[in-house]
Amino acid sequence: MANPQNQRYLYKIVSNKEFASFFALIILWILFDLLDSRFLSLSNLIVLFTVIPIYGIVTLGVTLLMIAGEFDLSVAATFALIPLIVYSLISYGINVIASIIISLMIAAIIGSLNGFITIKFGIPSFIVTLGTLFVWLGIALQISGGQPYSFQLPESITKILVGNIAIGGLINSQLIWLIGFAVLFYLILERHKWGNWIFAVGGNKDAAKGMGIRVDYVKLSLFILTAVLSGFAGIMQSSLYSQVIANQGGNLELDAIAASVIGGTSLFGGEGSVIGGIIGTIIIWSIENGLILAGVSSYVYETLIGALIIVVVIAHNYAKKMSKNIRLGETD
Repeated sequence: MANPQNQRYLYKIVSNKEFASFFALIILWILFDLLDSRFLSLSNLIVLFTVIPIYGIVTLGVTLLMIAGEFDLSVAATFALIPLIVYSLISYGINVIASIIISLMIAAIIGSLNGFITIKFGIPSFIVTLGTLFVWLGIALQISGGQPYSFQLPESITKILVGNIAIGGLINSQLIWLIGFAVLFYLILERHKWGNWIFAVGGNKDAAKGMGIRVDYVKLSLFILTAVLSGFAGIMQSSLYSQVIANQGGNLELDAIAASVIGGTSLFGGEGSVIGGIIGTIIIWSIENGLILAGVSSYVYETLIGALIIVVVIAHNYAKKMSKNIRLGETD
């Protein structure tokens, strides 16, 4: 008979929301390091943690929105459009800080439109934001003419956004921003009533309404938050590479959703975590980086991401079943 104390310890580990994704991350890092010893070298970790925080900030917004039961596929277009607006405003002679603030306010309007159309007309957010993805991308292409532009902010602002801080750049400004946002959203999601509302809205919208929760208000605020975070991350990306281009978002919307799901966020809402979303982002970009170092074709990347999503979801379901059995065993 198993020791009850060991059972409780096992239950605590297995029932953790980030268990499957953290386990997958450890396995992947060991695997990629065995394939190429450069993977866990300081120089490669600097490369990884230069880009991961920027995409992690987008994933944080997408994760919170998915927990509330909604999607935003337009994040990639917002990611490209907002720095283009910053560039345009600066070109018209507007102060840099004012340009950034105005652009982030426009991002908030974009999020408001996504939320308003979804809530007011009862159209699934997947469809609404698929449409607005093309709308904002089209506007970005019209502004840029499809051409890349130099994106040079004052050095002091660039350092605040994407500057190197320590250990050759492993600790950088974008990492500090990600940690700051993650701590804030973790406290809100796990310790504040707004977090309870987000879980309740995503878990059962009608029950949430019955409890007096303003469902539309919660969803609209998360659409706005997701768009603002995407725009802010886009400004960071353009500052990092000193360039802005209309298609710089790539497939960011799918990568962010994949990172959230791999991190334990349910596609049906009501489940997920901030830490899981960050772990999912690290996994996504570790796979791409590891495959490049191993000399594997980049075409394998999508295949592995798709397979990993399925494996992690199966692992989550198995962990839930296992933790339930352990609880029942304790009850008996």
